[in-house]
Amino acid sequence: MSDNTSTGSRAVNNLEQQALAQANAGHYKEAIALYKKLLQQGDNDAWYRQLAHCYLQRAKSFAARGMIQEALALWESYTQYAQPPYQDYDHYMLWLILSGNQSKTETALRQLTAQQLDKDYPKLSAVLGLLILARHPQWHECLPQDSALYAHLVIAQEALKAEDMKSVREAMQALPYRSALRDLRALINACHKASHSLAEIPPSLDKIPPQSPYAAVAALIRLCTLSGAQLAEEMSKLSSHQRRLIGAILALDKQRQKLVDTLSMQQGRLSDKIKFNLAIQFQSLFGIELAQRFCIVLLNDYPAGLKEYKKNFGALDEFENHRLKALRLEQQHRYQEAEFHWRQYIQQLTHQDGDNAVKIALILRHLAKHQEDSEQTTQLLSESLDYDPDDKDSLLQILRFYGQSNETAGPYKQWLQQAEAKFPQDVELLTLVVESAIRNQTYKKAVQYARKILQIDPLNSFAKKTVLSGHLNHARKQLKSKKYQLAAKEIQQAEALRAGKNQNPQAQLLRALLTFASEDKAQGLKLLQDTLATMHRDPLNMHFQAATEALICGLPVATLLRALPPATDYLLSKTQLSHLLQQLSEYGLESGRQELLCKALDKIKAPLKKSLTHLAKEDTLLLSLCETLYQLEHFELMRHCVKSVAISRKKPIWIYYQVYAETGGDPARCNYTQLHSLRLNHELAIQDKDQRARVLIEQYLDRYDEAHRMPAMDQLYDLIEQNMADDPIEQLFAHVPESIMIKIDQKLEKLLTKISPERLFRDLSKSVGNDSNVLVAIMNNPDLFTALMMLRAADELGFDVNISVADVLDYFDAQQSSTPSFPFPF
Repeated sequence: MSDNTSTGSRAVNNLEQQALAQANAGHYKEAIALYKKLLQQGDNDAWYRQLAHCYLQRAKSFAARGMIQEALALWESYTQYAQPPYQDYDHYMLWLILSGNQSKTETALRQLTAQQLDKDYPKLSAVLGLLILARHPQWHECLPQDSALYAHLVIAQEALKAEDMKSVREAMQALPYRSALRDLRALINACHKASHSLAEIPPSLDKIPPQSPYAAVAALIRLCTLSGAQLAEEMSKLSSHQRRLIGAILALDKQRQKLVDTLSMQQGRLSDKIKFNLAIQFQSLFGIELAQRFCIVLLNDYPAGLKEYKKNFGALDEFENHRLKALRLEQQHRYQEAEFHWRQYIQQLTHQDGDNAVKIALILRHLAKHQEDSEQTTQLLSESLDYDPDDKDSLLQILRFYGQSNETAGPYKQWLQQAEAKFPQDVELLTLVVESAIRNQTYKKAVQYARKILQIDPLNSFAKKTVLSGHLNHARKQLKSKKYQLAAKEIQQAEALRAGKNQNPQAQLLRALLTFASEDKAQGLKLLQDTLATMHRDPLNMHFQAATEALICGLPVATLLRALPPATDYLLSKTQLSHLLQQLSEYGLESGRQELLCKALDKIKAPLKKSLTHLAKEDTLLLSLCETLYQLEHFELMRHCVKSVAISRKKPIWIYYQVYAETGGDPARCNYTQLHSLRLNHELAIQDKDQRARVLIEQYLDRYDEAHRMPAMDQLYDLIEQNMADDPIEQLFAHVPESIMIKIDQKLEKLLTKISPERLFRDLSKSVGNDSNVLVAIMNNPDLFTALMMLRAADELGFDVNISVADVLDYFDAQQSSTPSFPFPF
């Protein structure tokens, strides 16, 4: 018997633990079922309290989801297991109000005490105050008459009977500060101020908290201070009743109210068609000119609106036609054809009244974005600056293009001078001036502009480094000229700058060379050893820097290198090779040092080759080195660098560098095997979207073709060009983009198999008259026939080439006096 009791007790305890766990986890439905099972085992006050708690929490969760009836049903279950006073009774009251059950609401109101209304349930009191004043005045008598809310409602009701807002406001001042109706008083104060002006939000509205039942009304008053598109957008989010209320406050006319109602019906989902139709329907509100311009812009994305546009505003002029055609062609990625129409559009702009320079510049910059050829992009940007010279971004793009090659140094210098004059305080452009001065070895100018940058941006690290480098470079020049006192002065100024942890050793290195050259050679060599030891951890980098500095300063290289640790058998690590690359980059910034750096590299050539073989798997690092050697034109080390990389890992760029090194950069020395390899890798570069490799190979192949072109071919090309210049078809259609001409030529081939000269003349006679002279001219002049057939082909393709039949007949002297000027008579 005791065993059965013990087993039953353990089962109850287990069930109770499960119920408590479910309740703590918020699984109230499951907890309710478990507690009901427990109560079947026997009465327990704790279980009743827990069951009531679960019902209450479940009711509140349903209410939070807007399921009021379900919440009320669960409240009834809660009251079966709970004892008065009930917890969260104010929630139950709010649910009753929301349910619309007047009878139960009034019954529940009569059960409220003054303590509950005035102390315990402030939120419920605020809601009841608003509803009694605005919708349910009969509830007033259901409240306990000894409550403060009851008395305050009497004051408010009397105040609202006043004839003007000022009197209402004065009467409401009788309400105490902590009254449940305090937000109503703040609202009335705001309305009083708003009645004089809606230009700004009354400060008293800020006293109404977001959770207040009066917050929605306060939001509507704030909305009344808006105007224009912002007002329309906010009103469209409101209910119909609220929109009518705001419309009445703001005295909106029927058209404006209708516009807001229409926007509200769309719920923010405005298609191009709806926008277009709204602009036309409410053009009296927007203004006819603004509505028309809006519709013109939308026609690009909504071409079906053209008929409605013509009905309301008339036909589009040629000006807008070109713009729309250009935009549609761009949507189809037909940029060359679009450019033709943009050019026509620009031509129209130049003849329009008013200043359209900026508009033309923006179109030209737009065209530049769609050019595949960077040179054409640069030309368009240059042209845009004729109309809008203050665009810094265009200037920077032009400078980047011309700054890529020494062959364009002249244009780069001209554009840089123009940019400097236009933007004398711009750090980015001043930086380019400094870099150009360094390349030209005009160090004083570089330092001068670097100091100017520091006046604008005192923390600019590039400028600080440039000032330091300027003193160092000038010191090197003075050393080479054996002007040792001037060199010492420059070194002293460099040491005073202390621009970075690696800069002091650089100045100290030059001081060592100055000591060697002008004072004590042994002391100079010792100082050189010590300084280089602090700068580098390997002998190769030490030898390279010593050799480079010696060559720049005109000092004996061999003597200096003998004083350093031997480097013949040393193998560079990956980090040390990166350090060597950094040195090459820093020394190579100035132009004219390529030959000097190649000589310095020759001093460490043997151990460097062994190191490259040792680091054969470091493709990225070796490629960076190969690119640097390519710029220096050190062909021997380039060949070894390319040879170090396995054939299976060689991408097109590697093949280009291999051929370039093997031919010494001269395409005339390129053999058939190398040429075939380049052409094959050119295709691979295109497939891999390796633009750098593609461009480099293309340039090399162009130079190869130039080197192998026969003189007789030059004469043939000149003859062809001369014939093309005399070609009437070429002259008539010279303004038409090449991409359009290709399509016209393809269409022409098909038409020539179908249309004879006689048939063409019959079609023409409908518009130009039955003039036999025209037929004779067509029969006798094949070029005239071809030109007219090309017009026919353009017409059938839908291209407006801006040439009429009259233009063609005039050109060939086959025009009759009364020929009308129709561009497309077919």
